[in-house]
Amino acid sequence: MSEHLINQPATRYEVRDPLEIRHLLQRLISAHALMSLLHADGSVVLLSTILGIDESNGQLLLDTSADDSINQAVLASPGLHCAGSLERIEVRFDLGPLKLDRSLTPPVFRVALPKHLVYLQRREFFRLLAPAHDALYCDLALPGESANSTRRVQTPIIDLSTGGVAVRVPQGSDDVFQAGTVFPNCRLSLPKTGLVEAPLLVRHVGEYHGLHAMPMHHAGCEWQGMPMGMQNLIQRYIMRVERERVARERGML
Repeated sequence: MSEHLINQPATRYEVRDPLEIRHLLQRLISAHALMSLLHADGSVVLLSTILGIDESNGQLLLDTSADDSINQAVLASPGLHCAGSLERIEVRFDLGPLKLDRSLTPPVFRVALPKHLVYLQRREFFRLLAPAHDALYCDLALPGESANSTRRVQTPIIDLSTGGVAVRVPQGSDDVFQAGTVFPNCRLSLPKTGLVEAPLLVRHVGEYHGLHAMPMHHAGCEWQGMPMGMQNLIQRYIMRVERERVARERGML
């Protein structure tokens, strides 16, 4: 869940072949993948989905928001970054100016097809959705009520990788969870695996709607200077959970 991985070197993972780009985009469409449209600072403008490809005009069709002020913010931007995932591997690309097409019902955004995209086929970008049977929390130090004081809170983890985590923003902490904030001493206890401790950098913050359309905030965060031993702990945990998932699907557990 990194901020603008789109701004970071990723030549090895760059896809420029038009047919391969369309193939990956079609997979995103078929999966109804949730896509984050982001400003350059990593802030989320809109969570959307790709509805289709207009081959005759070389354009992507994207879902709009029910909130017109959000749609106007999208239209006012000269360009946005788009990030989503296929089978937990991140896909990201740049978008030029978006236009609103009201001739369709409901209206859609139109934008030129990307000329290249990044498909991060690397283990540190494999994101494990937090399993329901393991309540995973990040233990963070937040500013206290008085100057120079802190309070520790536990915030639920949405997904996890050796590169970072996505967490739910604790209620009343929106002012703390801003892009660029560093939590210097984050603790993460992994069941049957061990304790991970490392600084955590907030890369972007977004809003989504949970049950009963209740708005919820999440933060995409990146580990900073994590020792290899800690990365190995996370990788071991991910591998164990995935093995157990496969075993359950095969009726072996």
